[in-house]
Amino acid sequence: MRSIILLASLLALLFIPVVASSISDEFDYELRRIDNDSAALALIKAYLPKAQDVDDYRKIQNLWLKIDRSACTQYFNDLYHGDPASADYHYLWARGLDDGMTQLIEARKLITAHPNYYWGYRLIQAAYQLYLFNPHDVPEELIALFGQNYPRDKELLVRSYTLYPNDDYTLYTMYEMSMWSKDFAEAERYLMKPDNLDSPWLKYAALVRFAEKTQRLAPLKKHLPILITNGIASGNIQPSDSIVIYVSNLAPILVRIENWQELEVLYKDNPQLTTDPNTYGPYISLLIARDDHSGAIDLVTEMFNRGVINYRTLVSTREWLPLVRDHRWVRLLYEAKLKWDNEEPIRRSEVLSGVIRKPAPDWELPTPEGIMVKLSDLKGQIVILDFWATWCDPCRRLMPILSNWVQKQMPEGVEVFSINIWETDADKALAYFQENKFAMTLLYGFDNLAAAYGVEGIPHLVVIDQDGFIRFEESGFNANLDDNLNYWMQFLLESEK
Repeated sequence: MRSIILLASLLALLFIPVVASSISDEFDYELRRIDNDSAALALIKAYLPKAQDVDDYRKIQNLWLKIDRSACTQYFNDLYHGDPASADYHYLWARGLDDGMTQLIEARKLITAHPNYYWGYRLIQAAYQLYLFNPHDVPEELIALFGQNYPRDKELLVRSYTLYPNDDYTLYTMYEMSMWSKDFAEAERYLMKPDNLDSPWLKYAALVRFAEKTQRLAPLKKHLPILITNGIASGNIQPSDSIVIYVSNLAPILVRIENWQELEVLYKDNPQLTTDPNTYGPYISLLIARDDHSGAIDLVTEMFNRGVINYRTLVSTREWLPLVRDHRWVRLLYEAKLKWDNEEPIRRSEVLSGVIRKPAPDWELPTPEGIMVKLSDLKGQIVILDFWATWCDPCRRLMPILSNWVQKQMPEGVEVFSINIWETDADKALAYFQENKFAMTLLYGFDNLAAAYGVEGIPHLVVIDQDGFIRFEESGFNANLDDNLNYWMQFLLESEK
């Protein structure tokens, strides 16, 4: 089976912000070298005199607010009240306030005094993003208060788009405002505006979520071929694989929104993909939706005979449940179980042949409750990392298997973390996790961590031994995951004795 690079792996390369600030590269380089608050404060002190514009101050302020909010707020308060006519100082002081309504009031004042000042509009946009359009841990009464103020401020938000129609954050705000007001046609207009997905807010995941929520496919159909073309140009995608990648990304979404008519046209135009190892699954769903159970079983049997699917796939694919009443399915399941049991020694040997030994990059990541978890504190335990995102269909199929293993088979001395990456909405990740009652520990990751672990596609699993070395890695969905985990754990626990 040829390997198809998951499209998300390409996105990580596209969403690195363009450096705009005069101290950006130098400051970021020094920031990566520090490992404690004292060093961070020293870095802030060293770079404050070098700040030349709002971008410079914002970069410093973002760090300072995290480690000493009181001192940071006081510093910019003094700057502003020492020169109240300065629009920059007014903005920097107001953005550091932790009172949402006060920020909103100051944003109005700033825009009134400086009608064409970009950062004034940015301040009011951020306030509505945080407290109305995408609230996170915000009191209900504050959300309601912003809802009451929205009709008054809508004109200012719309004016910001008139003034700055190509600004990333402005486009993002207008998109979220349209989604909040359920004006999906307008939201689609903002998704269609960029000619490429090189904006920090506009990622492939956002297009997928939009399609699933609204059943509008135009933005995804516009940007997906562009992403594939960029992948070909960069050498990450072979031209011959382009149609497979296109269908493997679009077809699962059509299944989830039950757009069977468009899915049928997609496979009618590309009949060779009905039996491709990367794209056969949605076609089986289409056959089931059309009540062609005989055709679906024919295709499943063909893929089984070709070694593409096995017993584990048959019993773990919930979409195929309508087929279980057919006597042919029962016979296939029986044959698959016999083959599975007979090949267990070979399968175990192949799984363990992938053993490696390389240092695991250290990390410190937060749980949804804000508790920090550090890898180096887990020495002596086996640590399993599951890199995932809510929009990733293979991740959504894999996580129930992983959770079931954690609950029923995981031995003592093992910790399992599902690290959410390449996600634009942390709330959605938490909601999905809680809704499914997964047994893993949820952590919020970042792009640099994914790069450090060589994550090119998700799901991606990493098994770290008791001494902090990566011993096994696996990318993509694997219906045999629970068996593989048992093989890996047995190997590592026996090696420790």
